[in-house]
Amino acid sequence: MPPMRNNGLVPVVLLAAFVTASSAASIEPDARSSRDHWQIVQAYIDDRATWTEKWKAISDAELDESEKRRRRTQLGPAPARSPAVEAAKAVIQNRADRALEAAQFLLGDEQEHAMLALASLVGPDWSVIRDHILNTTGSKAASGADLPRPPSPPDRPDPPTAIASIVRATAAANAILYLSQNHEYRRQAAEFLIEYSEPRSAYFVDGFVYPYRAAEALSSLYPNYDEWPRRIYQLKAKLAGRRSGPDFEKLNTFIASLATIAGDPSARASARYFTALLLLEKADDEFGIYPIDKRHAWRRRALELATGLSAGVTNERLTVAHPGVGTSERRTYADLEADLLAMIHTTTLGGNASSLKGRRLDGTVEPLSTYTDRLLLIDFWATWCGPCIEAIPHLRELAKQFPDDLRILAISVDDDVDTVSQFLAETSVPWKNWHLAQEGPFVRQWRVNAYPTYVLIDRGGNVLNRYSLTPIRHISSDIEQAIAGTPNPIRPSGVP
Repeated sequence: MPPMRNNGLVPVVLLAAFVTASSAASIEPDARSSRDHWQIVQAYIDDRATWTEKWKAISDAELDESEKRRRRTQLGPAPARSPAVEAAKAVIQNRADRALEAAQFLLGDEQEHAMLALASLVGPDWSVIRDHILNTTGSKAASGADLPRPPSPPDRPDPPTAIASIVRATAAANAILYLSQNHEYRRQAAEFLIEYSEPRSAYFVDGFVYPYRAAEALSSLYPNYDEWPRRIYQLKAKLAGRRSGPDFEKLNTFIASLATIAGDPSARASARYFTALLLLEKADDEFGIYPIDKRHAWRRRALELATGLSAGVTNERLTVAHPGVGTSERRTYADLEADLLAMIHTTTLGGNASSLKGRRLDGTVEPLSTYTDRLLLIDFWATWCGPCIEAIPHLRELAKQFPDDLRILAISVDDDVDTVSQFLAETSVPWKNWHLAQEGPFVRQWRVNAYPTYVLIDRGGNVLNRYSLTPIRHISSDIEQAIAGTPNPIRPSGVP
């Protein structure tokens, strides 16, 4: 077995030290003291619930704000949590009857300490994980009939049912992965943490740490691991659409490393594919987080990764159905490479979208170049989108303000074109409209996942910027600068 890299995993030595210390402390546990400590924890839980209920009642009451403030002041602050935290630690240290509950309580404050304790208390018990999977999916068929069965019943009582199933299973998986170097289900435990963990669960402060560490463990322990396409997709899904922040950056870096170190050719290809997609998401920067020069650099790097990614695996298919480009069907790596290159060259910052085609409400197909003789603002919208409808008066003002310099093209993604036609018949909209399927190739190629989304395109069809869930009035200054031709951070001179 290859040595594990120093990659931020929970060190086996640290877990072992925790187990040793906990075991030593449990030789003669002070039962009375532990009961007293747990009473402190339980009293806090009860007091906090009562306080929260009263606070909510004040908030929901039909009172003016001054009276609500008076009653909140009278209620006072929430109960102090720190004494309960220290009491919970004491319960864990004694490995008393309520140690599992105490560890779960601590997950909201000291996740690392709490998970170390839970891993030690639950132990490397595959049956805990297997039961959680079967209970979650509801059937063996849904979860995989080949789920390994534990060779014998665990040599410990079942954990209390009061502990959330996902918490127990996560603890067992961590124990298998880091406490039992030769455990027969070590690979499956890592896969469980990637596939079934809940990064946004109320049980964990930073739930993404578990799938991320498990992925690093798989990379270190199994150099020829052949299921990276599936795991990469699952890891990306754990981010729930986030395009910035520490978790996004960690995942981006990890997947990029797989593009060079993964032993399986299809794993390397899928890593390049998903890395390029993540880079495009950063280059889109719909919320204005990143400097323009970085966004162009990410686009260029995505182009490098996409070019030739299918070499050696041209006709192999991505092993997961991924709707990121083109279709949700499993596609060949050659198709995925072509889709990525098309997006980079047409719909990403600096790309040229003139050749793309859409359909007007009357069914006429026309190229986007019809509208790029002026600055063009594309508005992806729908009649069911409240912010989209609220933006219409502001779009009208823009159309009046720049009648000779700005075109607006609204692209509706409503299911039924008649719904759009009826809405427009009752609403003053003095600009052209297309109707395209929300799940169709045009909208997918633009990677639209929120409405309204606006795209600003210059005279000639080059993509200047895009904005998601941004009030149209906040885009006006970019439009004015682009029309005036003044130096603009949207697209500095000399950037391709």
